[in-house]
Amino acid sequence: MLTVRHRFTADEYERMIEVGILTKYHHVELIWGEIITIEPNSPPHAFCSMMLTDLLVPSVPDEIRVAVRSPIRLSDESMPQPDVALIRSAQYVCTYPKAANVHMVIEIADTRQEYDREVKLPMYAAAGVSEAWLIDLKENRIERYTEPSQNFYR
Repeated sequence: MLTVRHRFTADEYERMIEVGILTKYHHVELIWGEIITIEPNSPPHAFCSMMLTDLLVPSVPDEIRVAVRSPIRLSDESMPQPDVALIRSAQYVCTYPKAANVHMVIEIADTRQEYDREVKLPMYAAAGVSEAWLIDLKENRIERYTEPSQNFYR
């Protein structure tokens, strides 16, 4: 039997959210045109996210907002929800932040390190996000990526 995949655009994905086909209970994100399930947070992952938020919120300048697992529109086919993102301040009442407004993203990985390295980091680089961190809870390290160029960081 032939497996057929339907690819979605960011506009279609946003419309599915708007009309209630996708809700906060679905825990999904749009990656390269495919709707991908986000794994639930383990206790270490949730703790790391809380600690990052506690550290970042008082330290960022007024023109930056700290977003936690909020969608960002990187392209016409990708709307990931990074664990933490630093977003240049603007009014996002009717739209999601776009790549040009994303200063930095942080992914926390306790089980999906390779997915974050091989799929999400190249996607952030391709969109021109200037800095990305991968917090690897298994290896107890932070990887910092800067200078995006095409689909990778230098």
